Amino acid sequence: MLDRVREEVEATMRKSRFEKWLLLVGAAFIVFNSAGVTTAQAAPVYTPAEEVSLDTGSYIEKLQFDNERGYLYATASETNQLLFINPDTMRIEKSLSVGSHPGAMDQVGNKMYVALEGATLIAVVNLDTKQVEKTIVTQAQPMSVAVDGNGLFYTEDDSWGDIRRIDLTDGTDTVMADKVGRLALGIDRSRHVLYAGESLSSYRLHAFNSVTFEELWLMKPDIGSGYSSSLIVDQSGVYFGSTQVDPDRQRIVSTAVGGEVLDVDGAFIYTTSGVYTKNEGAQAASYAALPRGSDAEADGSGHVFSYSGINSRAIVKRTYKLDAAQKAVEVDRGADSMAFNHKLTGWVMGEGEKYLYAISAEANRLLQIDTATFTVKADRYVGSQPSDIDFRDGVLYISLKGSTHMVRIDTKRETDFMAPLDELEVGLPTLDIAAGASDIYYSIGGYGWLKVHAWRDDAAFPFKESVYEPSLTMGPDGNTLWIGETGTSGGDLYKVNVAAKQILDKTVEGYSYGNRELPLDGDMVYYAGRRFSTGDLGLIYGEYKEKYEYFAHLLFARGSTVIGTKAVYNRDTFNQALKLPFTIVYGYVKKDGSVLLYAEDDLTSKEGPNYILYRFDGLDSLKTAMDNRLRPQEGRFVDRNTAPQVIDGYVTFRPGVLDRFVDHYEIQLYDGSNRPVKLDFTETVYKSEQLPNGSYAHKLIAPMKIVPETVKKIGIVPVLKNTLDKQNEAVLFVPLADNRTSKNAFMDVRTDLFAKFAIETLADMKVVQGYKDGAFQPYGLVTRAEFATMLVKALRIPAAGGSYFKDVPRNAWYYEVISASAKAGLIKGYTDGTFHPNRTITQQETLEIVNNALLYGGYKQTSAGKGELLHFFDQSKGYDAWSKQAVHNLLREGIVKDYDTFQINADKKSNRAECAELIYRLLYVLNKV
Repeated sequence: MLDRVREEVEATMRKSRFEKWLLLVGAAFIVFNSAGVTTAQAAPVYTPAEEVSLDTGSYIEKLQFDNERGYLYATASETNQLLFINPDTMRIEKSLSVGSHPGAMDQVGNKMYVALEGATLIAVVNLDTKQVEKTIVTQAQPMSVAVDGNGLFYTEDDSWGDIRRIDLTDGTDTVMADKVGRLALGIDRSRHVLYAGESLSSYRLHAFNSVTFEELWLMKPDIGSGYSSSLIVDQSGVYFGSTQVDPDRQRIVSTAVGGEVLDVDGAFIYTTSGVYTKNEGAQAASYAALPRGSDAEADGSGHVFSYSGINSRAIVKRTYKLDAAQKAVEVDRGADSMAFNHKLTGWVMGEGEKYLYAISAEANRLLQIDTATFTVKADRYVGSQPSDIDFRDGVLYISLKGSTHMVRIDTKRETDFMAPLDELEVGLPTLDIAAGASDIYYSIGGYGWLKVHAWRDDAAFPFKESVYEPSLTMGPDGNTLWIGETGTSGGDLYKVNVAAKQILDKTVEGYSYGNRELPLDGDMVYYAGRRFSTGDLGLIYGEYKEKYEYFAHLLFARGSTVIGTKAVYNRDTFNQALKLPFTIVYGYVKKDGSVLLYAEDDLTSKEGPNYILYRFDGLDSLKTAMDNRLRPQEGRFVDRNTAPQVIDGYVTFRPGVLDRFVDHYEIQLYDGSNRPVKLDFTETVYKSEQLPNGSYAHKLIAPMKIVPETVKKIGIVPVLKNTLDKQNEAVLFVPLADNRTSKNAFMDVRTDLFAKFAIETLADMKVVQGYKDGAFQPYGLVTRAEFATMLVKALRIPAAGGSYFKDVPRNAWYYEVISASAKAGLIKGYTDGTFHPNRTITQQETLEIVNNALLYGGYKQTSAGKGELLHFFDQSKGYDAWSKQAVHNLLREGIVKDYDTFQINADKKSNRAECAELIYRLLYVLNKV
């Protein structure tokens, strides 16, 4: 019989991922706050207050907003039209035929010049009359267009074409520059400068005098994809792709985190993935990333109009409440953690270990963190995409991969965090930085083989080799520079004396994938998972390895403690002292023994990535904290088999606060002293057995059914994702309840009936009863009055009187229970004031009443309006909108399931077995059985 039960359960599991019988304790996802740790938050998403879409009926090439006339213009390439769109109503007020395949536009006063890519023509549209005023003949098919005075400039629709100029007074068409990569044009009419950005891999930006036609300068920004298609000219500079260029100094001021810049106004820049403040690059709004070839325009009043560019004919208008003073970094602080909404890209400890200085490339910020009070004391804009930071003699040095300069901040021995930024122009983006006693050393360029340079005296710097993605660390003396190759096999570590201008030492052979950090501690240096002598790089003290013999990536070392990305090691034994459940990005051990760890965990979570800084008093407290947060909570086991020494039932538990780092849980058997009982018994609890409320339920059937009498507990052991190591110190012990023998067995309740245990348990509680002949009649239908009676008894609701329904007379046997259930809010009648007590109850009515009972018992329901989407049955189940909150709550808690052990159908008449099962599950969730 029990085999049939197992087959039924396994068949049901195949129907639904969360079908394991989900009798759950607890009602909510567990957040870090429950253990004194902050809930990490993803980067902020500022959603629009309103979103409207306009189907234009054609692919759109370009958008342009006209503030003076209040129109949004769009070139429709399929219908060969210029569209005049009312931005308020998002309706097309006029569709003007302009010629073959209209594309790029340039507006001068009331004239719109439209490049016709399918012809050798440029259309001139009078925006006041909304008519084509004339067409201008070109020598080639135009791709982009710009006008300054009597000069009309256009480029050929060719991968390698010419920039041409038409004199609008006599119509002459001449070549201004020949054979340049596919171009976008932009014009600064106030200064008579024409900009041309190449959108092919050459990725060059040209500047021409639009009157004399001479080329003023040419630069090749080394930031971005190399295939930029956008060029925006603004009073604050020129935006080419994702970079902002200072045309006066021909340097990169900043690089937009959100991708290509599509529009700019006085306060904001509008990119392919969101809106950012103009001065500091803080995210002010976001939207789904627009693909290459898309366009966006803003009206300066919080409205953003965008066109996707791929397989779409729609223009979308989004309305935002933009704030130019938007705070870039949000911090959520717990007792021993800080969660940031942006990732940190580097840190350095200040003098006396009071302040920790951390940078964020995503937010363009520098944070000053007080390590004593564990608070962010201050933060400030520091430049575009800070990539590394160093500190020497009270001065902070920061490299920027989004600009062509570095930053120096003299804090006057950490008394003036907001001191002015000193920009050190180097001409290229910088990645790593190390401050010496008399100079600054940095790596420049992108990725791969790079050079290391000196700021003041590069010619005298003795290190001339190209190294692969170098990591730089300056020794305490300010004269010994360590250069380690990373990101490659066969990398080397170099020791350079910058004062003596000579290379002192080099590792004798290449090592695979060296550290991004180069920890120094006394006379030891750590590189590529090994500990070397600083006096002799040929002397290797030993190797630190992870599981499966991978070399550890080391982050910090002090005394006997070495911190790696996945474990803490004992310096001298080279063994792991503590395995970490998550990957560490930065680590630090203060002189007082306290530990700071920064992690970027669960980056694939649908809730978004977590950027968390942890603080612990020491390694022992770190270990205790990790065990406590991995350990499951509130475990229960109900043995549903009355036979002695048989384990057959459901284990339910809430996960620990670090559940996201757990791959699965293993269930083992233990004696009364928490010692494992050696049996061939291990069961796995998979993540698919997790309810929407975050808890777990697992069907447990011990092999061969019989277990020794020494078994007194079940142990639930977390197994980590990154190593698949069992965390035996984080086990949750769940006592085995004594096997019970029901005093109420019914002749027609078979062993394999899904509700057998529920029926017998409720019978023991006097909630249900059988008939005089010893039968229960599990398939007998239940009336509304009978179901109300069961719930009143199950919840021990005191009897009550009162006239609630006109068809429930005082002399009826069900008068008191119906009155009691009505007073408690469990039941409701019909609109005509009746209850119909003798009408057979439907399943939809049953679930609605069970949900009311759940709320009566103290359950706190969630709703879609509070951040959680409602859970629904499949539409084929026939449930109506009036029961949707009830269905959500019961699905969430596992009281009912999409595919249950009984048929799910809203209009189905409920029988006694189903009602008993539902009531038992209700009592389980309310912790009353």
